[in-house]
Formats: sequence, structure tokens, C-alpha cells
Amino acid sequence: MSRKRLLCTVLAAALITSMVGCTTTTTAPTTSTAKATTAATTAAATTPAATTTAALTATKLPIVDKPLTLTYFIELDAARVGVSHASYSELLCFQDLEKVTGVKIDFLHPPTGQAAAQLNLLISSNTLPDIAYYNWRAYPGGPDKLITDNVILKLNDSINKLSPNLTKIFADDPSVKKDSMTDLGNFYIYPIIQIDPLLTNNFGYLVRTDWLTAVNKKAPETMDEWYDVLTAFRNNDPNGNGKKDELPIISRFDVTGDGATVMDFYMAWGKFWDFYVKNNAALYGPYEPEYKDFLKTMAKWYKEGLIDPDFATTDQTQYDAKMLNNLAGVSRSGLGATATILKNIKNDNGVVGVANPVLKKGDKPWNVESVSRPVNGSGAAISTKSKNAEVAAKWLDYCYSKDGYMLLNYGRLGEQYTMVNGYPTLVDSIMKNPKLSVNVALGQFAIGVTSFSFWNDGPVREQRQFSMAVQKTAAVTWSTQDISGIWPNTTPSPEESAKLASVMNEVKTFVNERTLAFIMGKADIDAEFSKYIQTLKDLGIEDAIKINNAALARYNKR
Repeated sequence: MSRKRLLCTVLAAALITSMVGCTTTTTAPTTSTAKATTAATTAAATTPAATTTAALTATKLPIVDKPLTLTYFIELDAARVGVSHASYSELLCFQDLEKVTGVKIDFLHPPTGQAAAQLNLLISSNTLPDIAYYNWRAYPGGPDKLITDNVILKLNDSINKLSPNLTKIFADDPSVKKDSMTDLGNFYIYPIIQIDPLLTNNFGYLVRTDWLTAVNKKAPETMDEWYDVLTAFRNNDPNGNGKKDELPIISRFDVTGDGATVMDFYMAWGKFWDFYVKNNAALYGPYEPEYKDFLKTMAKWYKEGLIDPDFATTDQTQYDAKMLNNLAGVSRSGLGATATILKNIKNDNGVVGVANPVLKKGDKPWNVESVSRPVNGSGAAISTKSKNAEVAAKWLDYCYSKDGYMLLNYGRLGEQYTMVNGYPTLVDSIMKNPKLSVNVALGQFAIGVTSFSFWNDGPVREQRQFSMAVQKTAAVTWSTQDISGIWPNTTPSPEESAKLASVMNEVKTFVNERTLAFIMGKADIDAEFSKYIQTLKDLGIEDAIKINNAALARYNKR
């Protein structure tokens, strides 16, 4: 049966039900294979060390006595793999894994953007496939409730007894283990693991260097320097078209969202527009007194034309157009966008990655936005309905073995990559493909940088992201910021989760509306800020902070 037909069959069954009520030696991941670049060396000096392992683990292959098929629910990475394939089953890496393990994976891909809805349907009808990949921490009630409700398996025994590769990674890096479990000590996923700090903190401010040169300014560090640079961008025609059409800062989406350029200036105060950690306590940035100073600063910038007047309603397409059409001086983007911008303006040195601003010269820039933890809560859970749960555990663990993760990251040795001085190097047909990006070219054969339950190796991400010298420099700048405030993988209880969701839905709606009104001059900050704070209190923000503090305390005791 085809993948598509099988998915339709499973979902149809779910709807109906819901209506009725040999030995190979493998090595665990090691950072010794990473290329020794100046960027990596610089980042390593100021960020947590990646896991290192030299010990070997043995896995009996094939892992089954006779061929067997497992079903695996996961959203297809349409941007990388979906360009050339309709299913992960078609990738060479999974075909090779089948030959080695004896296990065929029949992937069930929900339509793009519908993973949550389809997963809910499968769970409610008790028809989950063998394996399901999802951010289970985001599921109502969290992973502990799903275990209690007999939806997914508690994986402690499976990991301890059947998963030598993942167990070894846990032993080498306790933070990976800590982020893979719940407060109750339950393991619930085989996670995606991304360690290298140089590659997990790769999103930040981009400033047009040619504009800086045109207005005779240096890249800004303090908020005062930012104001000075942005004012020069507004006044001095840095795009050289004789018109006063420059947008010093562009932003996108709603007030709080990835890429919300305006909101991330709040980090200059050492604060964040959501929950963060400071001095081992949970804090909510928009409830802090410093939020008033931030709002007044942004309102001043907005009134003076330093911020795109349409920042609150700009969508992704409009955002990209403003940056690519030589209208914007500052954006907040990832390394992929850096390459796109440079190619469009035909200037390999046309942008520079700039650290988050600070209030005082010499302060360390602070960042908790778009920083990936080694384990982010997403991963593959094994369904309680699986009749081959032990096989599923062994197959998932093989993806963390040296042979397994190399195949998933890079494809076939000698075809998609070669080893150069111990460094896995993607071949020219992938790195220098005239028609396809590195992501898409690699996505014809291997998972590469797609979310999946495996060790996402640093060098493959490095080659994908660092095609230009400017990108490496930006990555070093962004990766050396202070990320101590990033919120960890806490797991509130089902009762706490319900209360937290109820409170925060109202709180975030209110914060978004008032923040926009304050910044855009539709409300008086001095006159109304105390009322704003009182309304947050009335909506239950202190209850939410209390819940998150309790969850943080439990997390710290894991």
C-alpha cells in the first residue's frame, strides 16, 4: 500500500473510531570531526562545550530476524525535501537504513501545517501509528498526561535497555538527558539533538554595511549608537536614489514573534517579551518595570520615522521585498536570509551581523530569542498501540549511531560527501549546484538539517549556513551573546498547563494590543502604564509566573 493511501486509511479509520466513541560497531557522536575554524574556536571559548565521546557501542544488525514495516507520523519538510520527493521513504538515506536494519519505514505525512490537527485526530481515535514525531511539550497536558492516558509509551526501559547510542549521549552530556525527560523522570521521545552553539544561535540583527559607509557610521552597539545610526539612515539617502524612502528598521508579523525586530530591542534591558530566567527565577518581560522605558524608546523611534510605519502588519513577502529592494537598513533574520540579501544586492560584504544592543558600552549582549536548546522538546514518541515497540526503539536508537547519523546527515559516503582531513565535506554537486540551494540539493538524498530524531551533526549545518564569509562572522557574533536567560524545557502538570494556557491566552492578546497602541502613539505611556500593569495582574499574570517558577524549580531538580 502506498504511503498516501496508508495515511488516508489510518485517518479514515481514526475518523470512524472517533465518531463511535550480524554485529556492527558504531560510535556515538563526537565533535572531533568538526572543522577547526576560527569561528568555531571563538564560539567554543564563550559557550558550553559540545558532547565528546570516544567509546564504542555495539548494535546487532539487522535488528529484526525478518523484514518488518513500521509506520511513522511526521510532517514533511516541504522547503528542503518536498521540492524533490513526496515522502521521506523515497530518500536514499532511508532506503539504505532499511537494507542495514531490515526495517522499512512507511512515513505518514500530514498536509503541511496540519500536523497538530491530524495528530489530535489520531490520538482521539486511538489509532496512532508506531512512531509519531511532534513537539510533545506543546501538547495540552504535556507528555506526562499522554503517558498517563496510555497514548505514548514511557521510554525509560526502552532507552536504558535497547538504546545504547542515545544512552551514551545522555551520559556524555547531562543537559541533553535533562531536556529529554519530564519533571516526573519520564523519558518520552527520541529527540533531535543539536549541540554546536555556533549553529544553534544563528539569528540576529543584520545591518547594511554599504549604508553604514554611505552615512559614515560604524556598526552600533549601544542603544544611543543605534539611534544615531538609524537617524543617519533616515536623513542621508544611503540607498542613493535621491528619495527619502529609506526604512531604517523593518519588522514583521505581530508584536511577539520570531523576527519581531522591534520587540527584540527589549533585550538591551536584559529583558524579553515572554518568559525568561534570571537569578534562577521565572520572569515575564512585559510585566517588568523596564518595559515602560522600552516602550517609550520605541514610541520615540516610531514617531521619528526610524521604524517602518507598517511594522505591525507586514507579512513575510512584504518584509523580504523591503530588504531586497534596497529600502531597509536593519532587519532581524537568519543566516539563510543573509545569503539571499547579499546575492540580491550583489555585494558579498553588503551586510554585517550585529549583536543585540546594550544600554552601556562594554556590557555583554543578551539574547534569548531564536536560540535552539540541545533538545527542544520535539522528537519521536512510540505509540502504546505499536505491536513492535522494541523494534521501533532499536531503529530509532540506530539513528544516533555513527553510521546512522552520518547517513541521515550527509547521505552516502563517496556520493553525497567525502571525508577531507576528517571533515565530512559535501560534494560540489550539492555545495555548488547552479540550480538548487544546498538545502534542496542535499534534500534529494538525506535529511541533512531537517527536524528528525537523530544527532544533527555540526559540519552539515555549517556547510549549509556558511557559504559566505559574512555568514561565519555573523554566526560568531550572535553565538557569543549571553543566553543564560533562555527558558528551559519545563513540563508543567496537566492542571498547571490548563491554567497557564487560560491565563496566557488573555495576557498575550492584551499585551499585543497595548504594546502596539503604546508604540504607535495611540495610547499615552506615562498616563496609562500603571493601569496596564494592573490589568495584567487582574488577568492572572502572577499566577502564571508562580506556575512557571514551580515548573522551573522542578526542572532544576531533575
